Amino acid sequence: MYSNLAFQNASDKVLHDFACVFWDYVLRDWSTHGCFKGSISGSLQCHCNHTTNFAVLMSRQSSPTILLVSICVSMTIFYFLFLFGIENPNGKFKPNSTVSKENTLLSSDLHQEPDRGPCTALTALMQYFLLATFTWNTLYAVHIFILFKNTFSGPPRGFQASSIATGWGKLAKD
Repeated sequence: MYSNLAFQNASDKVLHDFACVFWDYVLRDWSTHGCFKGSISGSLQCHCNHTTNFAVLMSRQSSPTILLVSICVSMTIFYFLFLFGIENPNGKFKPNSTVSKENTLLSSDLHQEPDRGPCTALTALMQYFLLATFTWNTLYAVHIFILFKNTFSGPPRGFQASSIATGWGKLAKD
């Protein structure tokens, strides 16, 4: 007695490989024993010589690796900018154990012109990479959601290119 299992590949995605398996309770793992696969006109077919819990394990080229790498890159750049760009303004002053008897404004309380140089550039870069990190995390969450929602078809065509444009390019235009 043979059991047949067929899935229609309803998407434009390419199926790279699949395996016809069943859950082996003795091994506590997927097993292909007694099952063989076939493919006829775009549908996946599995035939097994026994009845049990069947599944098709598929391999598709939909990997969120570029999203994860982008998260790591933007976060790492932000951390390095923070670590090497922050300067402690109080580090220049030597601790003064005596209190002045004169009632004058401290030099630290005097009006200073705003920085228009490296501090502003560093702040802008830190803001950009922090926002990029949040954007990449959101894009990764959307990608995982789409993979769960569209198990067989995966993310839509062009999702990776639009993610890259949104994650890196769109922030620069804002």
